[in-house]
Amino acid sequence: MKSLLKFLSIALFALLFFTSCQDEIFEETPINEEEVLVANSALASSMRSTATMDGSLDNIIDHANCLSIELPVTVIVNGLEITIDSVEDYEVIEAIFDEFDNDNDNLEIVFPITIILSDFTEITINNYDELENFIDECSGENEVDDDIECIDFQYPITISIFNSEFQVIDTVTINSDDELYNFIENELEDNVLASLNYPVTMILSDGSTITVNSNAELEAAIDAAENECDEDDDNDYGDDDEVISPNQFMEILTSCTWTVDKLELGDQNQEEQYIGYVFTFNMDGTVSVESNGTILTGTWDKIVTDNGIQINLQINDLPDFNNEHWILHEVEEHEGELEIDFRNGEDRLRFESFECEGNNNPTDCSELAVDEILMECHWEVAAISGSVDFNDYDFYFNDGQQLVIEGNDVSVSGNWMTSMSDSGVVITISELTEPLHVFNGEWLVIDCNGERLVLTNGEIELVIEKDCETSCTELDVDGYLLECVWNVVNFNGDDHLINYDLDFIGEQGIIITDTVTTDTFEGFWSTSQTNDGVLIQLANISGPNIQAISGNWIVIDCANDRLKLENDLGDFFIIEQNCN
Repeated sequence: MKSLLKFLSIALFALLFFTSCQDEIFEETPINEEEVLVANSALASSMRSTATMDGSLDNIIDHANCLSIELPVTVIVNGLEITIDSVEDYEVIEAIFDEFDNDNDNLEIVFPITIILSDFTEITINNYDELENFIDECSGENEVDDDIECIDFQYPITISIFNSEFQVIDTVTINSDDELYNFIENELEDNVLASLNYPVTMILSDGSTITVNSNAELEAAIDAAENECDEDDDNDYGDDDEVISPNQFMEILTSCTWTVDKLELGDQNQEEQYIGYVFTFNMDGTVSVESNGTILTGTWDKIVTDNGIQINLQINDLPDFNNEHWILHEVEEHEGELEIDFRNGEDRLRFESFECEGNNNPTDCSELAVDEILMECHWEVAAISGSVDFNDYDFYFNDGQQLVIEGNDVSVSGNWMTSMSDSGVVITISELTEPLHVFNGEWLVIDCNGERLVLTNGEIELVIEKDCETSCTELDVDGYLLECVWNVVNFNGDDHLINYDLDFIGEQGIIITDTVTTDTFEGFWSTSQTNDGVLIQLANISGPNIQAISGNWIVIDCANDRLKLENDLGDFFIIEQNCN
């Protein structure tokens, strides 16, 4: 009995001592109220976005940034059935796609599968129709989405939960993005007092880490890193297939000298015998190859086809490289070095950059380069000596050497061609009638780059600048119109229709709202591609004043947030996007 009383006394003393010490700790280390993690705050939102599941890693399979397919999954790639067990196996799919440049790549998913949504919810999917319903909810390729991929938490982290007197009542250990997302979304409520236990380590996209010691430092770190990396939300794998224009390819190829990194001909590796060979591609279509003091020469030519960019390479003394159809496969950059990869069936040629300093003088334009630059977009007169009367004219250098100049309610057609002279490239313009006949003649290109040409004809100097924003396809216009609401900011010179909201909806319906009276009206719209450009047809437009926009309109000035339209009568109106 004495022993029992002694034991109970000791236990009671220990309990009182523990309680006393605990109260003392709370009193000595009260929480800083600035470090409270508040539900729905900017910091909580940033933390949730950082923890959101990134669904872009398997886009090569599902083309969806906001969901991911749980592995393993079986797919059929170009007729070959393979099982994807790990992230690394996505490279297998891309390798199959990349094997040939002139085939049609196809991937089929073997159902059922399990998908993981951005909030880590798992759902069983039995067919493509079910999958498409979820894919449609995602942002498109490389569009802005909610997840932040350029910074991550280094786990574990701990969060303390407090009572109303700021005393710790629980400690939550977070070991993954899934657990952090769930805590912020489902457990951090308005009546919950919580605080991160600092320091917290964050991992940046380049693998480096930073340590933060407060809510303010954490929020600043996430904000600073949010847009500091390529989130790779495209539909290939590894972000290595950069699409470049023919002019960009020309600039890259002629701006560097190159050595042979890989040459495979008929399943045989031939690159070792060409170690030390340095290739220089010149803008005039010649190529020189230097090896041990010996210089060999040949020719090259760029060809643009439906299958992409090709080169015809011919070097008499190096027949291994001769091919009329080297297809550009990809351009990559690794640690400051460029690689250009060509394919032709099973044959492969890959160059890596040797030196890229000063090889391409932007004022040294070949006839071929000027041809391609002129036909890429339309051009505007930036300056012409002795006159300022042509600043509102647009020049269209079309295929077949047809030149069309439009502006000030005038459209004049003529001809154009390029040739080489001892002084450089000459652009010859002919058959233009008044008032644009002053441009007829031979214009010497004295300065050129991809965006601006300086031309001379006797004592006259002409500067033209490229304008690509006004060249839109029908698909471009459709996408712009459907994106937001539009307002008529200018109709034949005034803004009396600006109070109307135009909402272009699917199935060619249009809803028009008078923002003053809140009255709504309906109509129809459609687009088509014509020789004059994109045609927008607006039909059955009712309502006071706004019915003036009914009819057929050609898009004469085009940007993603602004369109200028004109009809056959010379009427015009300008609409601007309103995404508020």
